[in-house]
Amino acid sequence: SLKPDNKDWLTASFVIMGMCMTPTMPVTFACGVECTYPVDEEISTGLLMSSGNFTGIAMIFGLDALITAHPHFTTIWNPASLLFIGTLIPALIIVQFYRGPYKRLDAERAHMNKGLIDGV
Repeated sequence: SLKPDNKDWLTASFVIMGMCMTPTMPVTFACGVECTYPVDEEISTGLLMSSGNFTGIAMIFGLDALITAHPHFTTIWNPASLLFIGTLIPALIIVQFYRGPYKRLDAERAHMNKGLIDGV
């Protein structure tokens, strides 16, 4: 919870979050590249990184403003945690139901089928 002098739990939560989120980066980049084909891989990956950075910056300023405006922590349900949960739950729902097209894989299959038909 967001409480003063709670450094150990906060550090542990960031370590666990980093251990869980870092392995998903290559999968996210691969999915982004697949869904944005024929756009270059560098462009789609750069846009994913930039949008993640901009979102992170906005969340830092938003959470800082909410924590500063409500400095007393009587329960875990304060405006900062509500903002965090309010953005996390819709994002998780969107990710669970997203079934993007595999444009690059489809293009490679079409190219392979064309080669087999032409005898190349």
